[in-house]
Amino acid sequence: MSVDMTRANAQGAAQQRQAERGRVLRVEAAAEHQRAVRAISWRTRFGACERILLQKKALLEQLPNDAGLRQEVADLEKCYADLLREQPQP
Repeated sequence: MSVDMTRANAQGAAQQRQAERGRVLRVEAAAEHQRAVRAISWRTRFGACERILLQKKALLEQLPNDAGLRQEVADLEKCYADLLREQPQP
């Protein structure tokens, strides 16, 4: 009976280790997925901000006296700089 109990305990411990490894792998996969989602979101926002900023700067060259447009470009430049600081690390 003692051998059977030892074997059962060993099997139970092995199952627990396997279950823990499975949990760790799921957590790591979820973290990697979250990083990928954040990177995609950042690139989307960054690309949009950059595109609009370039368009507004080109328009500002044509209308240099437009104070509202100048303020909009300044706001977009701040947004662009903020996004650069927020850039996800690989």
